Amino acid sequence: MSNALVLLPRLNSIELYMLQTAANAAIRAVLGLPRFGKIPINDLRTQLKIPSVLNIRDRVLNEYAWKRNSQVVANKVIVRNTRSTASGKIIHPVQKGLRGHMIATKADLAWNSLPIETKFELQQPRAFAQIKKSIYAF
Repeated sequence: MSNALVLLPRLNSIELYMLQTAANAAIRAVLGLPRFGKIPINDLRTQLKIPSVLNIRDRVLNEYAWKRNSQVVANKVIVRNTRSTASGKIIHPVQKGLRGHMIATKADLAWNSLPIETKFELQQPRAFAQIKKSIYAF
């Protein structure tokens, strides 16, 4: 999953759909199912505990957001205690133009969507386990 952070957050919806279609074809090939037909691949993927492309993208992005911002929030001196600072949120970056396609911008937005207990978790394995549990619904 080392290259997933570079590739997956920047893909548009059409490219994500094409990648998911290829992953579904791989599942069909492994299980020996016909290439065409009405077979519920989502149900099969859930039974086999195989994540979708969107799940992998969200997991990689949330893990990077935790690595990037966990020390900043833990060491931050609170001047005013507002709702956003109490929940560990950071200021939304500018999302216009090329900045909206940057991994750092997407990571900051992903950080704000993390649960509070994950944001303030100090140990990386426990934080990553919480992220995995919140994204994968197996």
